[in-house]
Amino acid sequence: MLLYCSYTPWVAKMLGSGYQVQHAPWDQVDGGLLDSKYGLRCLRLFLQTAMLEPTRYDVIIFNFGLHNVECSGKWPEEYTTPADYAKNTKTITSILLSTGAKVGYILTTPVPWNATLNDRVIQYNNIARDVMKEYPTVATADLYNRVINVCGVPPYFNCNIAEKQPNTHYTASGNQYLSTRVKDLISHLAQGIDEDLSWARQDSLVWNSLVML
Repeated sequence: MLLYCSYTPWVAKMLGSGYQVQHAPWDQVDGGLLDSKYGLRCLRLFLQTAMLEPTRYDVIIFNFGLHNVECSGKWPEEYTTPADYAKNTKTITSILLSTGAKVGYILTTPVPWNATLNDRVIQYNNIARDVMKEYPTVATADLYNRVINVCGVPPYFNCNIAEKQPNTHYTASGNQYLSTRVKDLISHLAQGIDEDLSWARQDSLVWNSLVML
């Protein structure tokens, strides 16, 4: 299961027929997950299938970030204070682990056009890192630096993997590029320890291949 958006079709394709990948919440546009306050309120619903049926996932990958920093300027109600973001992220992580799934967290990607807002992303990514340290079985994928490696440090207004600015979304090739890291995270969680994946912390549990993104 992927509690995220955009690159879900790429991840499903890369993982192949041995994995059943579901995005939550089910949405044909942009994912619909919003900020961590909304995510926490609706998490029990998101953990069901697209048909609202109870299920059990083997792997759950999630992220909260861009909506919490409210980089668009359009929805101030989505802004989440650092303290509340830490509390919400910790509670969400605990609930996800309580399902018995193996859990992975994805660090938030940059705000390309605004250095001040991007500094807020860095702050919230550091908060998320600290939260995940409290849960040794949660592996983390760093998509923030994966973008920086191609686009550079914000502000930037042109990058071949990013949509036309101002925009936090990515082109098809950009989503494919990001998906490779997400695929590796899922494979690590589903199949066990891979010492070469230095960006993911060790986890000794092995599950099957129903994945929620």
